[in-house]
Amino acid sequence: MKKFKSFFSAILATILIFTLSACNLLKTSQIPDVRNLLWTEHEEALLKEMKSCFDFFWEMANSEEDSPGYGLIQTRTNDNKISWSSSIAVVGFGLAAIPIGIEKGWISYEEGFKRVTGTLETIKNLKRVQGFFYHFLNMETGVQSAEDTEVSVIDTAIMIFGALIAGQYFGGDVYIKAYDIYSGINWKWYTDKNPSMNNNIQFRMGYRPNAGGFSGWWNRYSEQFIMYFLGAGAPNPDYRIGKELFDGFSREYYEGYPDKNIEPFYFNSFGKLFIHQYSHAFIDFRDIVDADGVDWFENSVRASKAAYQYAVDKKNETKNLHELSWGLTACTTEKGYNGKIGSEPRKMTPKPGDSEYEKYQAVKYTVAPTASLSSIAFTPELSIPALLYFQSLPQLNGIFGLKASYNADSNWYSPDYLGIDKGATLLMFANFENGFIWKLSNNLQFVQEAIERLGFTYKKM
Repeated sequence: MKKFKSFFSAILATILIFTLSACNLLKTSQIPDVRNLLWTEHEEALLKEMKSCFDFFWEMANSEEDSPGYGLIQTRTNDNKISWSSSIAVVGFGLAAIPIGIEKGWISYEEGFKRVTGTLETIKNLKRVQGFFYHFLNMETGVQSAEDTEVSVIDTAIMIFGALIAGQYFGGDVYIKAYDIYSGINWKWYTDKNPSMNNNIQFRMGYRPNAGGFSGWWNRYSEQFIMYFLGAGAPNPDYRIGKELFDGFSREYYEGYPDKNIEPFYFNSFGKLFIHQYSHAFIDFRDIVDADGVDWFENSVRASKAAYQYAVDKKNETKNLHELSWGLTACTTEKGYNGKIGSEPRKMTPKPGDSEYEKYQAVKYTVAPTASLSSIAFTPELSIPALLYFQSLPQLNGIFGLKASYNADSNWYSPDYLGIDKGATLLMFANFENGFIWKLSNNLQFVQEAIERLGFTYKKM
């Protein structure tokens, strides 16, 4: 263990010295040179995890051509490939993964075309509510997996963006199929005035037709940016949302910690790192700022650095966190999935007396590799040493690369792989390498229209 730490700490120190001496503070315009250097040096390790992520989406999909669930992908699996229900969000990540697999030579163009075309046909035939899809589906039938499964706005958003990425790559009928599905989504239907937020119009959090209808609100900064872009760019004007939704959610601002080189940024109340990553996996924020001048790409850079610093600060309290093992986020734990895991700054930490306090305390330092790895486009000099460290832990590696999470304090390693983790990691690795997904996204007409309608502008060079 000490050998690994000293070896990879040396790597980290060398990269940091090079980066800081070359450009003082890393600027967006200088990222390509740093990317090229780091990609070349660690290409074998990076491609190993990318290929493993892709294999999850390719092998864990329903490949029975006559099945009504053809192309649906398992939510999670383990080394025994145990079958689970399908998440519509995982299907979206899987659709975006196909072009990556083709470009890398892992599958042929024909194989990818067939899988995407068939999957879109399946999606077209799935049950919808106002164009929105159920979150969890039976892999074989395509029917929602439970009566109370929600009709999900965020999971629909991830699915349709993945479909449009694949459509942009293949063009022709594939793009038409994806665009037709997108055109049928009534984004405005999923919104309402939130009385607890000065009647700001906001997206609702979830809709369960058989269990009470709508519940909750997307009322604070989180992973929902993808929803604003898709809603503002909607082809049907009657379904389109306005700029007021983007303007209307609360933004919690952290003043930073100059002594530790942590700059100010907007944070999420739970401190979950994935919220700074998911929309960025699909949308290129590098050269745009919102109407208030906020650079959300830089915001994710700063959030990632703060998560890293939190791990460094806590390394004497837990075996899980240190310079090479960092990034806390919602993840599966030895006590089940926990959506409250995160690092400082945060405001909604379970307190003594709360019903979830004891459970949270037992798992609060559980590390999910996807947290640091999906920040690779923001902090490659910190994420790559973490990748190398995670790959050095035998218990954390299996047939689909890195597993979901681990807790060294209790010697617990998850047996599972989560599709959303694999998707975010794969897409962000591709963006880190050459901006692959971002290039496809930037060529989508609705993205450019959404940039304008939401009040974003391009930075002055």
